[in-house]
Amino acid sequence: MDGLSRRSLLNRALTEGLSAGRLVMVLGAVLVLSLSRFVPLDIIPLRPCSFLRWTGYPCPLCGTTRSFWAMAAGDWAWAFFNSPLGALLYVAVLVCALLSVAFFIAELFVGRRVSVSLMPRSSKGLFIVLIAALAANWIYRLVMGLK
Repeated sequence: MDGLSRRSLLNRALTEGLSAGRLVMVLGAVLVLSLSRFVPLDIIPLRPCSFLRWTGYPCPLCGTTRSFWAMAAGDWAWAFFNSPLGALLYVAVLVCALLSVAFFIAELFVGRRVSVSLMPRSSKGLFIVLIAALAANWIYRLVMGLK
């Protein structure tokens, strides 16, 4: 390994600022995934949805937390039934965590920042897809009568 130990690679990356942001992303994703896997949902002090309370209808994100926790527990069918968007968000966080770990490791060995960026046009398309997914999730919950 070019005479460098793994510890010195990590120290170099952190002191040169190569991977500090990536490390924060990895730790954040691991924290969210760990919370959803190891902390029971019923002990988390969640506030009831204000939109649901005021209107009697679920908001576009209602059920997302329950779906996230169900995915972490391996109850994928219930997670997708409860909130398809929540289940997809769980998968997205998991994929982002794995990619961040891979990029973090690559940065340690390459010695410079490794990144992937979207073209501005792709970013706009991604935003439209996210809005459409949010709307589809909301319509689904309304049609299914889920609260």
